[in-house]
Amino acid sequence: QSSDLSTGYCLTIKFFEPRYRWMCRQILAGSKPYYFGFVTSGVVGPGSVGLLCEMLDIRGGTELSENFDGTFDVAACAVSAFTLVEVFTEPVPSGPNFAPLNFGYVDFAPPSTTAR
Repeated sequence: QSSDLSTGYCLTIKFFEPRYRWMCRQILAGSKPYYFGFVTSGVVGPGSVGLLCEMLDIRGGTELSENFDGTFDVAACAVSAFTLVEVFTEPVPSGPNFAPLNFGYVDFAPPSTTAR
């Protein structure tokens, strides 16, 4: 998995998979600003790197909302790089055969470049 997104830039994303639609609903049930983590390289696991993204309305409005078909169109603006420290999954409640959603703890310090 890789991405052209980097800190300081935005990317338009359509969340259509059940796990990501559920993620959006969970995020929007909380308070602003709305954030999610986006793994940009490697498999999801400890040591993977990614970006903390703020979710914004792609139409320039102040509120995010679900589309009529259950999808979400958002601008994902990368605000900080991270390294995953610990990862766990949570099943999506609306279906037993849906892929689970990954959650994790992150370290916002830049990855070490020092050889040991």
